[in-house]
Amino acid sequence: MPSLDAHASLPLSVAQVRLLLQVVLPQPVLDVPAVLTLISYQQRHNYAAYCSHRKRLLAHLQGLRW
Repeated sequence: MPSLDAHASLPLSVAQVRLLLQVVLPQPVLDVPAVLTLISYQQRHNYAAYCSHRKRLLAHLQGLRW
């Protein structure tokens, strides 16, 4: 394995950085309750974003005169 100089600049791609982080950082252990909690959070987050974008779009469309 080549040694890495702390001051050396490595031009890494996003895929390479993701691979490096997967090896270096501990991976969480996901069980069924944890996955269901994560899915619930993602759905709430996505719905809030949908409502926000829809509100902005409707406000924009109200400003248009047909």
